[in-house]
Amino acid sequence: MLAPVKQLIMDKLPKTARIHQHAKELISSLCMHFLMQLAEESNEFCSAQNKKTVCPDHVLDALTVTFSSNMSNHHQYGRPKSIISKRLCVTFRK
Repeated sequence: MLAPVKQLIMDKLPKTARIHQHAKELISSLCMHFLMQLAEESNEFCSAQNKKTVCPDHVLDALTVTFSSNMSNHHQYGRPKSIISKRLCVTFRK
């Protein structure tokens, strides 16, 4: 698991919340998948403009494409299979 992702998860949950290890791993895996897809799209925008260096504009363009693509897939097919197949558990302590 990515340490920064783990820290973000723990920082955003209430102090009384607990999250299952599999849920943390799933969130981390989804973050890695998203970042790899974003990097690939950014590189494609960079290559299309015959540039050798990925610039912030390439990343922003890729983010727009990636986000709109992911949202249309989400609305068209419902939740991704990887989320359906995993059991996510977040419990709150009293």
